[in-house]
Amino acid sequence: MDKKYHHLLTASLVFATIFLVTATATVALSYGSSITLSNFSVTPVHAVRGQTVTGSVSVLNSGQSRVSVVVSFFDGGAKVTDNSASPTAIRGGETVIVQLTFNTVADPAHCYLAEATAAAPISPVGYCEAGSHVLGGASLPVSTTALASVIGVASVAIAAALMLTLLRRRTN
Repeated sequence: MDKKYHHLLTASLVFATIFLVTATATVALSYGSSITLSNFSVTPVHAVRGQTVTGSVSVLNSGQSRVSVVVSFFDGGAKVTDNSASPTAIRGGETVIVQLTFNTVADPAHCYLAEATAAAPISPVGYCEAGSHVLGGASLPVSTTALASVIGVASVAIAAALMLTLLRRRTN
């Protein structure tokens, strides 16, 4: 195998390894959080671009200590608002509803996401309105764990494909 392909193969394997370690660390951190998001909604539905809407999400603190949480909302992947100027304080065992008003930045049908940050990463929740191009309007929780797993598998598959391609070229 010539040096050019050897360096490419080595770099690919190093990248895949670093990515998998990082993804695994991120997943492990998300399990440590005592904060859970649920019941996410945005009204009115099918708002036109620029229309003012209100997003609402339930935030549960299943821990025992008081926690300060910053909630952010996204429309079509773009961050549209957060409560960072006045984070929500939640006592242990308490559930609060965080409502934020924002102007939409995407055309209908929207795909919205709510995420939160506290001492540890918190798995986001989201949904797509009926008629959207993503999942046909399914309302599914967004799982950081599942996303990291899929990306990890894809990274390994890409590295394996590169290795096979290089080995085939070497034998020819």
